[in-house]
Amino acid sequence: MTGLPTLLELIPEKVVKTALRWLGIDAGTAPRVERVVQPSGEGKHEVVIAVDALAEIAEQCERILAEAADSDIYQAGGRLVYPVREPAPDGGASYGLATLDADGILLRLHERFRFVRLKPVKGGVERMPADVPQALPRLMLARRGRWQYRYLRGVVSVPVLRFDGSIAVREGYDASTGLLLANLPDDLRVPERPTPADAVEALRALSELLRGFPFESETDATAALSALLSAVLPLRTAALVLLFQGGRAWGRSPCTCSLRPWPGVARRFCSRFAGRWQLA
Repeated sequence: MTGLPTLLELIPEKVVKTALRWLGIDAGTAPRVERVVQPSGEGKHEVVIAVDALAEIAEQCERILAEAADSDIYQAGGRLVYPVREPAPDGGASYGLATLDADGILLRLHERFRFVRLKPVKGGVERMPADVPQALPRLMLARRGRWQYRYLRGVVSVPVLRFDGSIAVREGYDASTGLLLANLPDDLRVPERPTPADAVEALRALSELLRGFPFESETDATAALSALLSAVLPLRTAALVLLFQGGRAWGRSPCTCSLRPWPGVARRFCSRFAGRWQLA
């Protein structure tokens, strides 16, 4: 997992236990990282081990793992990852990505496949149970560049604005943004296809959060509002900060925003409301 868990894996266990004791943390009760998606436990796929067929077996096993409805394997940044949930002391949880190594692949092969060897016997062949070939997990990792797994950009716990103006509000993988939505609030009331009226109402609700703050000018107020908007946009769109000129005119007269730094992304983002904005 990125961050501290990776560092802990590199530190000797004795040193970790000493550090936890100094911090007053019981090592036996420390939060454990959990897989977000657990295998369904349905019937396993049978794989017949044949001589000189490991490359083909690696590709076939990968395809089955990638296409499974409850698959939790993704590719990100040239590595394989899977989402994890780490319980917090307050009863909540944080979500992140853990690196899938050869042992992780071996675990999933045992969960989803049954390996057999064909043994010639009188009158035919007999299927004999077999272990997972030792080299198979490493071969599956070595297929980088040919992986069939979905691309994942990150895990989020808030609704995500897509480039076409729609909003991802359902938990699970969103193919349009490449994000995995997890642990969304239970009382969400966000339309998947917001209208201009919805956007105006949402902007008014955000503006209420800033009401009463002594901004020196309307420009400062709209810059603060832009920061609030940027915090919940997708990663590529978050770099886009729209500075609205004449914030109080929103919904009553056209507003002007500068799109020169990011013309492609910004124009796609604004196209849904192009009739209401003037593109600068």
